[in-house]
Amino acid sequence: MFAILEWAWVAVAILGLVFGFCIIKAESREGDYYDGFPDGWAIFCFLGILGLLQFATPVDLKNWLLTNYMPFLIYSIIYFALGFSWSIFKWYRFARKRFKKYNEDKVKWEESDRYLSCEDYLPTPSKNKDRIIRWILAWPVSVFWASTCDLLVWIGEKIYNLTGEIYKKIVDTIFADLIKEDEIEKEKKKREEVQRKLETEAFKQKAKRTFD
Repeated sequence: MFAILEWAWVAVAILGLVFGFCIIKAESREGDYYDGFPDGWAIFCFLGILGLLQFATPVDLKNWLLTNYMPFLIYSIIYFALGFSWSIFKWYRFARKRFKKYNEDKVKWEESDRYLSCEDYLPTPSKNKDRIIRWILAWPVSVFWASTCDLLVWIGEKIYNLTGEIYKKIVDTIFADLIKEDEIEKEKKKREEVQRKLETEAFKQKAKRTFD
């Protein structure tokens, strides 16, 4: 029996690791649409942990809930209220990221003289139900991710925005001669193109006068 309990705790630890991995993987894909695969596994692992804990511990969950229903109810309300508040904050951030992604892609489409509709970029609650549920139910993990990895990424982006010109200057210095040659070649081709257009136009004018 003791060996079975040991294996139960090992299973709880493994499911806990998988649960944390799924939540973190889902959090790391915040700016994209996805099929909810990590969230499905997270729910499976969470239910498995609850079942194993009931088997591996002497506590009767049903009797414990009946005895401590009031504190459990109060803490549950507080927990879900915090989760709801966190989900509102995360939904705002998610919408902002989709808006930023649309503007970035729109510039690329405009460069190719194409129109990009914003319809595919508009986030809707119905298409992101798994995200919202995760933000509400697993908000401690989400807060941890946002306060560590997301914060580090944000700091890195700010540093890059402030110092990005330094990296460009390094490249410009190393490739200075090649860049100059390239600019001269482009200018030469541009003059040749203008000359060809002038010659073509002059030929058309000459042909027109000949036939007239």
